[in-house]
Amino acid sequence: MFGTFVDDLLGIEKQVMGGEYSLKSVGNMLVLISNVLISMMFLFGGFITAFRAAEDSDTSENSGPA
Repeated sequence: MFGTFVDDLLGIEKQVMGGEYSLKSVGNMLVLISNVLISMMFLFGGFITAFRAAEDSDTSENSGPA
């Protein structure tokens, strides 16, 4: 995944430096950025829910019988 990601970035950079600002290169850049943002959201969301679940279990264990 990261190999093609780097290749795409280098290709976009070459197109921009060469003055060939095509719609395809801009679209590829937007797709790459959105993919990175979505994957980061999933990662951080997973960490946050894991920490919240751990905190909830700790408080429920310490609260004693209901």
